[in-house]
Amino acid sequence: MTPEEHHAAELDALRIRWQAGIWPALFEAVEYCQVTEQVLPRWAALAVLNLILAAYHDGTTGNRGAHASERGRLKMDLAHYLRWSVVRLCLQLHDLTELPAPRRGRPGAWQPSETALLKEAAELLKGNRSAKAGSLKTLRESFELVEASKARGEHRFSFDGLMTL
Repeated sequence: MTPEEHHAAELDALRIRWQAGIWPALFEAVEYCQVTEQVLPRWAALAVLNLILAAYHDGTTGNRGAHASERGRLKMDLAHYLRWSVVRLCLQLHDLTELPAPRRGRPGAWQPSETALLKEAAELLKGNRSAKAGSLKTLRESFELVEASKARGEHRFSFDGLMTL
């Protein structure tokens, strides 16, 4: 028996077990292909894709609500990211790196206030249904949330170049 025939026989036995409803057979097939550097057979690839789609669309976290599923959580994270990116753009347009601290009195003409910057960002987000801009408080909270996440080195809000959800 050639190595190719051996791999085909092993994967066929796992396929039969998977089709019989024995879930660990799929995991074994994925592991077998990874360890032996074999291409994942079509039946296993389709099964894995279906499991990923089910986890993405269904609320598998045990929570209820619009953000219980992976898809819902990603939609909310995208909204935070979009708000953050527009606030960041407004800061860059005014040569700032962070939101100005609240001050007493009127800011100088050259120094926009936090409220003015957030209003500018809200205006830019008008009509963007994905961002769900809402209030200035929402914009500030999203900005602070994403800034803190990025400062910790997390990749939760890494939507750069990936704007299709």
